[in-house]
Amino acid sequence: MSNSEETSMLDITRSTLAQQIARSIAEAIVHGQLQPGERLNEIELGHRFGTSRAPIREATYILEREGVVVRHPRRGVFVRDYTIKELKDLYDATYRLEELALTRVAAEATDPQLGRLHAIADQMGHAAKKRDIPTYIGLVEAMFQEVFRIAGNEVLQDFYAQMRSRLKPFRFMSLSHPDSLSHSVAEYQAILAALEARDLPGALAELRRKETRAVTHLLEAARERGASAA
Repeated sequence: MSNSEETSMLDITRSTLAQQIARSIAEAIVHGQLQPGERLNEIELGHRFGTSRAPIREATYILEREGVVVRHPRRGVFVRDYTIKELKDLYDATYRLEELALTRVAAEATDPQLGRLHAIADQMGHAAKKRDIPTYIGLVEAMFQEVFRIAGNEVLQDFYAQMRSRLKPFRFMSLSHPDSLSHSVAEYQAILAALEARDLPGALAELRRKETRAVTHLLEAARERGASAA
């Protein structure tokens, strides 16, 4: 193998490691182990993952492109935090995309496709009973991946993935409210029942109810942390 080929293989290995580290950091953020506004220490992360700082730095660039972290010159990399207004705007944009997808699903979904959504909702119910928030968040992601797959609009799905990625640090906070999980399960079940009945206005009303409650709980938590209004 030539030197150039060896260098290429090393680059691929380092890139793959950086992607794995980025996923692990993102999961720690989703699970509430890293909080919005918290600084990522490259040395500590290097010890944790048993690697040099280069893959750690590359992982932070991946997360920065996804909008999960923000880099401040001479200060470091921090878990992305938002003002109250930014959080409201993000949730509103997310809702609008979900609204578009549900409109397509209500009109076009087959019974087997709705059955897959019900199966995910059942798993969400089991996770909620155990108060397993990380698993619940993963199932919500799976639910909407299926919704957007049924909707059949890849551009819409890409935009939605970007919005969800930016909200990752806050999902755990919102669902940590004492009543959030039970309410969330009931809301998703109501949305699915409306979709099954081809009742688009009913599905959208339930979706809006779900988003309003989630935003209320999230903003309460954000204000407790001292998030700014502007």
